[in-house]
Amino acid sequence: MICRTLWASIVMGLIGASAAWGQADYYHVVLQNGPPAFGRLGEINKDKIVLETTPQKVFPINEIKYVQYPNEPRDLTEARNAAVDGHWDQAIEWLNKIPPAQLTNDAIRQDADYYRALANARLAMGGVGNARAAGTALLEFLKANKDSYHFYEANEAAGDLLMAMGRYDQAPTYYSELASAPWPDYKMRAAVALGNVLEAQGKYDEAIQKFDAALDTSAKGKAAETQTIAAQVGKAKCLVALDRAKEAVQMLNNAIDQAPAENNQLYAVAYNALGGAYLKMKQPEDALYAYLHVDVLYNQSPEQHAEALYHLKDLWTELKKPERAKEAADTLKTRYPSSAWNK
Repeated sequence: MICRTLWASIVMGLIGASAAWGQADYYHVVLQNGPPAFGRLGEINKDKIVLETTPQKVFPINEIKYVQYPNEPRDLTEARNAAVDGHWDQAIEWLNKIPPAQLTNDAIRQDADYYRALANARLAMGGVGNARAAGTALLEFLKANKDSYHFYEANEAAGDLLMAMGRYDQAPTYYSELASAPWPDYKMRAAVALGNVLEAQGKYDEAIQKFDAALDTSAKGKAAETQTIAAQVGKAKCLVALDRAKEAVQMLNNAIDQAPAENNQLYAVAYNALGGAYLKMKQPEDALYAYLHVDVLYNQSPEQHAEALYHLKDLWTELKKPERAKEAADTLKTRYPSSAWNK
């Protein structure tokens, strides 16, 4: 006779095996806030993901951080994690490890295509790799996957890449797709992005109108708060150009104080803008300190790091530190050879 303890172990093992088998087709939805959700897929498109749980759960895309697919390759999971953290080169390394035989599932292949296109686009914005090829891959993804849950963010990335390439007339087309999203925080993101286009074109008063529109919103939550800070940074850059640098410094310092600790990209943009404000005020030591924040602490963004290095090489020269100036210039040249700042 099987003893009670052994029988209980066998039963629990069978239950565990059955549960594992039953969850083999479960989607894993990681949210921006709150615990992750698991369940069989009911529907997935550019606006929502539905899980067939009891009761059924509907998740708007703006609440989702990422989705992990059933039976996806471990290398894809690692690549996605790297991309979510902004480690674009690592994401590509992981994607390159995935055997083609593990990409036969359409959904899994689509996700791998997206993160590869996104990583190459983000790197190209900082002068790493071929910007034209990265843009082509991103647009091909959008053309082939018009209802992907990555739709809005892929359009935003396309607009950002065009901005980095100086194609200011084309970027608004993709930001307008972001503006068409049904959520206030995405509309804020689009307003900030369109404000950045106008600022880059020297249309400062029009840009401020866009930033003010983003600031004058009733949107709530962490995402909206982040866009509020981004709008303040964008507006401050316009104020610098309009010879209101002192006012801009105060606005930027407030934005930096309020920025979420984990948002390295936002810190990098804000400190670069602060450096620009101090340059306008002819305060090179304060400018140096601002750009050093990007170089030392917030260098994860190739585009922002390249901008900081460009100014640091000149500031170190002005402050009679030729060795530090050479170090910054060499880093800019070797790490971001195709950057617009490498001039």
